[in-house]
Amino acid sequence: MIQFGKKIGFPSFEVFAVLSAMVSILIFWGMNFIFKSSDEMVWKVIFWNILMLFLFLFSIGLQQYERFFQGTFFTVNLICYSTTLLLIVMSKDFLIFYFWMIGSIIIACYIHPYLAAAFHLQHTITYCIINQYNLDQFVFYFLLGFVMIVVAGYMINLKYFAGGVAAVWIVNITLLLIARRFIVKYTEEDIFSLISGFFIMLIAFLIKKDSVNGQEEVSNRLISALVQPDHPLLVQFKKKSPSLYAHCVMVGELSEKAAQQIGADGALAKYGGFYHEIGRLKGNNYAVTTKESAIVMLSDSILASVQYLKENNRWEPSMAHKLVSEIMEMRFKNGTLDKSMLTLFDYKVLKEFYSKNILEDV
Repeated sequence: MIQFGKKIGFPSFEVFAVLSAMVSILIFWGMNFIFKSSDEMVWKVIFWNILMLFLFLFSIGLQQYERFFQGTFFTVNLICYSTTLLLIVMSKDFLIFYFWMIGSIIIACYIHPYLAAAFHLQHTITYCIINQYNLDQFVFYFLLGFVMIVVAGYMINLKYFAGGVAAVWIVNITLLLIARRFIVKYTEEDIFSLISGFFIMLIAFLIKKDSVNGQEEVSNRLISALVQPDHPLLVQFKKKSPSLYAHCVMVGELSEKAAQQIGADGALAKYGGFYHEIGRLKGNNYAVTTKESAIVMLSDSILASVQYLKENNRWEPSMAHKLVSEIMEMRFKNGTLDKSMLTLFDYKVLKEFYSKNILEDV
């Protein structure tokens, strides 16, 4: 049985479901009065929008992503959701270009791309219903927005920003060519659409950069204190199990180096490595939902395997590559890392890193 909002304080995502449904009804009824839309259209939009909303929130509950609606995330989600619906309603009589996608892009930068993609799907359906677009146009807007969401999550510096804008423009132009059966013909509206895409990516870049800088500053200060050898938790841990403490230090240091290879948070991975066994002492395991936690799990598994082989006089340096490959392949195949957001590129980089560095850290 799904227990929505379990262990979550107010406001929770059940509250978000109710408020967002009320916002939808108010905005679409406002469309009826302001833009003189037909009652049939208004009820159609309300029905599909609320149906998609609750199906989406139900899937969130199934996958236990309720944390996306806690604290500040709740406010960001509600504002982005409401703003997007307002822009979609306005698009019926005004040229909004791609700016109606901005809410999903902000969610991708500030919260999670999975949540942003789900919202974008719902909003694209609503946008196409209101503007009476066909299936081809739905696919066009959904794919373009999806690319923006994916790209937005990586724009942490100017190089990625420039690459992101180029990627969005290439996809935009390609989709336009496909829609027009490869007839090269551009209108003034197409140019303004490309410009709107640039500004959306600029907003995403500024949000992502500010978010990353702020998180890193707070995270580094906190983690720096937590990984000091004289921290009370580590002192207690060292007294209780010196060998396990030494293993955790090795996992933390290896995880920090590995995280830096794929652009993840090295300090956070180090902290995870230092403390990953403390929960196990109380019978709990840790969840793998981020790149950093995935790296800690891989570092732990690889180091533990090498230490076991060494203790039994079965370890040879030539085994490093095969051992790393088998452990990583097993973790990926059994689904342990499905929610970690590790990409195939990350997998290849980490595999090469562990194969080369495992001999130095053990």
